[in-house]
Amino acid sequence: MNTIGNYNLENTHYRFLPVTHVKSLERFLEHGIHPGDFMVRVLENNLVGAVAHADENSKQHLCDLVMFINNHLPSRFLKPGCVEAFLNDTVRYTMTSGGYVDYVETDPVKAKYLAEI
Repeated sequence: MNTIGNYNLENTHYRFLPVTHVKSLERFLEHGIHPGDFMVRVLENNLVGAVAHADENSKQHLCDLVMFINNHLPSRFLKPGCVEAFLNDTVRYTMTSGGYVDYVETDPVKAKYLAEI
């Protein structure tokens, strides 16, 4: 089954996204694991760089991948430098079953502060 977080892609027009891309995004969003050169270029809206680092399968699904990121990820992505900024941040994300993104604060001090607001 092709899922990202709790979001099942099987009944969406994203069902053909390669599982490797979906899981790379999931590890990046939920655990802050570097997503690889191709995905960095896609997340930073660098078309030339993405195509240069893409294999044939990645090139075939590039448009759907960009649409997924644009429609389902927070607006902090698809900007130059966003990956490094996210990797250095303490906020992580998880996909809900409806395809929406919820943030998770991983710094315990910030999480306690946010819970008290």
